[in-house]
Amino acid sequence: IPENARVMLYVGRIAREKYLDLLLEAFDRLAPKYPDIWLMIAGGGPYEAQCRENASRLKSSNRIVFTGAVPREKVAKYYSAGDLFSYPSPTETQGMVVCEALGAGLPCVLVNGGGTPEMVVDGDDSLLTKIEVEDFAEKLDTMLSNPALMEAFSKRAVLNAARFSPRSMAEKALEVYQSVQRL
Repeated sequence: IPENARVMLYVGRIAREKYLDLLLEAFDRLAPKYPDIWLMIAGGGPYEAQCRENASRLKSSNRIVFTGAVPREKVAKYYSAGDLFSYPSPTETQGMVVCEALGAGLPCVLVNGGGTPEMVVDGDDSLLTKIEVEDFAEKLDTMLSNPALMEAFSKRAVLNAARFSPRSMAEKALEVYQSVQRL
């Protein structure tokens, strides 16, 4: 990946239910308009070989990088290489990668499904999309075409990620226990 490239990043397991083909198609639509964007897919999984094959058929295949499985202790380096977190999965339950992306200051474009909407503030640190290539590509385009918006979302992503710090989560759990105790 060239040093001056902007990197759209996906981090996670590569499985059919993660809808990576949606991301690949959206990237392929935007690549001609943005010759400086690259797509990095960090992770491995049962759909990796098929996903690589699908990517190889795209016009923009030379700007798609698969890292393979990444050791947990090295994942932060991949977030720091990204400029925009793109997550097409409607099946995320805990939102770990979304929270990590926010904490790394990455503005996010995410499918509005599963637990993802609970992790972000749509229109503040992220843009939520339908599970449609057109909408996903449109929201990615909104970000890529507006560096000021990306910078503002990046700053708010870090602030909003603090909601999920260990201390904050412990305080929320304590509140739940106290409310039950009052019953």
